[in-house]
Order: sequence, then C-alpha cells, then structure tokens
Amino acid sequence: MDQIKIGRFIAQKRKDAGLTQVQLAEKLGVTDKSVSKWERGICLPDVSLYQRLCGELGMTLNEFFAGETIDKSEIEARSEENILGVARDGSNKRNKLKKIIIVLSVALAVLAAGTIFAVHFIKEQGYFMNNYVRAYDLNDSEATMKTILSGNDADAQLFKYDVDDNYKSLTIDMDVYEKGKLVKSEGEMGIPFEDPADRKGIIAITGNHETGEAVITVATSGGTIASVSNVTLIDKKDMANEGTFCWTSITQPADAAKDQSIPMAAFYQGKEGVNALSPEMVPEEYEKVGTDNDHTTLFTCRFE
Repeated sequence: MDQIKIGRFIAQKRKDAGLTQVQLAEKLGVTDKSVSKWERGICLPDVSLYQRLCGELGMTLNEFFAGETIDKSEIEARSEENILGVARDGSNKRNKLKKIIIVLSVALAVLAAGTIFAVHFIKEQGYFMNNYVRAYDLNDSEATMKTILSGNDADAQLFKYDVDDNYKSLTIDMDVYEKGKLVKSEGEMGIPFEDPADRKGIIAITGNHETGEAVITVATSGGTIASVSNVTLIDKKDMANEGTFCWTSITQPADAAKDQSIPMAAFYQGKEGVNALSPEMVPEEYEKVGTDNDHTTLFTCRFE
C-alpha cells in the first residue's frame, strides 16, 4: 500500500468534507498531530479507525486502500489489487517478524519458562512452518481486508499460504453435502506457481447470502491474481427460505502436505439451525454420525 498516496487522499477528502485536522481528530478521538501524520504519509491510522474514518470522509475502504476514488465499474478489479497489495505487505511484515522472533527466542532461551512459552507461541502461529495454510488472525491489521470484501449480504474467509519450491501448483476444491451426504465434489480453480514468489499468497472466499454464490480469489506475492465468480454455494430458492447461515474457518495452521486435501472453510445452512463444525472435522464427522444440517459446502485446497 502507498502510504503517501493514501495520506494525500485523506487530506483531500477531509477538505472536501469542510473539516480541519482538529475537527476530524475530535470526531475520531485522536489528536490533530495524528491526522497530520496520516496526511503526510508518515503512518496509517490504527486499523480500529478505518471504518469510522471512511464514514466521516465519505469514502469506501476500497478507496481508502487505493488512495483514490473508484468508479463502481472498477470495484471488483480494485478489490483484487488491494488483496494483492496486502499479500505483498504481509509477506514483507512476516519476514521482519521472523527476524524479531528469532532474536527474542535467543534471549528467552536463558530462561526455561520463557523458552517453553516462546516455542509454544511460534508453533501455534505457524511462523516457522515451511509449508502451511492458516486463517488470518482477526487481531491482525491485515484482517481489515475481510471487511473490504464483506458487505451487508456477504462474508469473506481469508487465508495465508506459504510453501517451498517442491510445490508446483495450488488447487481449490469444493465438496457439497446435503443432510451430511456428499453429493458433489469438484475442482473450482488451479494456480500454477510460475514465479517463486507465487508460493506465498492469500486465498479469499467471499460468499453472498443473497445470491447464494461465492467468489474465490487467489493473490500471490509474485503478482498473480486469479478469480472465479458465480460459484454456487446453495440454490437461490433455499437461500430464500428462512433458516440459519454461517461460516467456519480453520483455527490452527494446517500442514500443507503434498497432494493432501486441506479443509479451509465451511458454509452451513439449516432451516432449523445448524451444527457448525470446524472445517477439518466435517468429512469424518459426517461419515461417522451424520448431521441435521440441511446443506454444507466445504472448501479445501491442495498443493502439488
């Protein structure tokens, strides 16, 4: 993301709204010095302020990240560009974080208790896993992309992946269950790793509760963007019926073993409510004990 460009855009939108830096700061509960820093591109606002700032200045989150006004016809394309920007920024931040963790781990090694805590934390977060897929941390500023992709009738599930040079491609698959019985299984999209940087990136699955469809987007750190639209989650007539709809995502980093199907996200629908399981539990649980869920769509990925 271009902080200088975003800062200039904030300044222009503030002036368009007829606000001084002091007035905007008061509305957001920050100091005018903070607003000045944003507008000069020294830093970005705290992620907790993004939506309030956009609301006060009459801009969308997509426009905020792009640093310019976006025509409605360009929204989908610019959303993909923003995903790509976050993928690149996230990769750079992650490399810096690894170096910091290494230094901290060495320091903590002097204390046994500290070492145990550090190792546990590092493993849980997947920082030193060579090949993995993990859901975005909801406390991570990058998770703001979830809000960008989600609307009143949409919900986005976001994942990071990182694999080594033994892997040549990524495939996203979808399994559909009706009353716990697998009725359809198909590949939705495949991404060849043509650039070494393609082996790191973001997977976004955005479901629309109104249309019953989803969009799958993959943005690699190498600059590749692939997207599949109009993926059927559930028949529109079933979406129109009253009931419960919800998503679940993996909660821990998953080992991206070669040719292994890795559950990432599950979409549930039930007229009388749903029993929402973690995605990795769906295949085995449904086969063993079944479910009362009327409909389940399971999204998985494979690295080959």
